[in-house]
Amino acid sequence: MALALRNNRPVAFKEYAMEQTKDSIAWLRDYITAIKNGRFHPFTALERKTREATRNEAWGPTGTLLNELADASFDGAGCEIIHAVIEFRLGYPNMKWRNVYKALTVLEFLIKRGSDQCVENAQNLKMRLEDLQVFEYTSPDGRDHGVNVRHRALAI
Repeated sequence: MALALRNNRPVAFKEYAMEQTKDSIAWLRDYITAIKNGRFHPFTALERKTREATRNEAWGPTGTLLNELADASFDGAGCEIIHAVIEFRLGYPNMKWRNVYKALTVLEFLIKRGSDQCVENAQNLKMRLEDLQVFEYTSPDGRDHGVNVRHRALAI
């Protein structure tokens, strides 16, 4: 079996190839999204990580990803990039409640573990967070998903 190195540790080539394929697909998806939104260059690596943490998928961001974002927040420019993506996600329509909820999750993590600038940026979002405390979205099957967003916004 052929081996590849990841973080200086050998891994099976098939596993490595699948991981690289997933990364490439994610990059292509983000690149297409950037072009659709009028940008002529792809998202930066940090923007892609922040977007990944706040995607509209059933599972939340991983601890590893949250820690990488917290570490990146100690760079002033990095913190601004992360904050811009979070602020953009918080403005999503109610039917994209999962993006909003995950943005709040990332914001809360950054307030606790990120740089002091993250706390200052969060204070600038005070009005938006107050609006989210009355967030409402009920799915077509009658389930209230807005309650998750309301509780997270109230906690922050």
